[in-house]
Amino acid sequence: ANLTHMVILEEGIFTGPGNRDVEIDFTLILQSANPANPSIIDCQASPADPHRAFMIWDGEVNLSYLTFRNGYADNGGAVFVDGGLPVFDHCRFEHNTAGMMGGAAHADHGDVVVFTNCIFDENMAVQAGGAAYAGASTEIRIYNSTLFRNESPAGSGVFLYVNALGRINSSIIAWGIGGSA
Repeated sequence: ANLTHMVILEEGIFTGPGNRDVEIDFTLILQSANPANPSIIDCQASPADPHRAFMIWDGEVNLSYLTFRNGYADNGGAVFVDGGLPVFDHCRFEHNTAGMMGGAAHADHGDVVVFTNCIFDENMAVQAGGAAYAGASTEIRIYNSTLFRNESPAGSGVFLYVNALGRINSSIIAWGIGGSA
């Protein structure tokens, strides 16, 4: 039997070591204690000091009522997914940057990543996927979400690489800077 870990974050802003660059390779439920006032993970990153909130390698991962802000990494400014089945529900991604692909989120190698009721605001990728990037044979699902003011020369909102699948329903992609949504 798989063990599920559950973490409830108190209200507030979480910064510094132990609150960023967290690697997940197990089944996890992580949520804010107060959905009306989501917990904030502020990566406080820059090109000279790169950090992201999470690297997900494996496991069913459910993240709810969280804000991810000020991440910077080559791929996936806030979140990098290379395994597992992550679901983001009622999460906000703001002011994250990727030096290459996936300003807020980068998924690769055949993963399925789900975003429901999320907001992506002012994320940026230098190459592709201002808000999110899906690599080869990866599936990204975005439902009831808003992606606005994201920037990238290729896919200011979402970029789908070769054989990637995107399912976007009941969502708004607006005010992107650079390449088409």
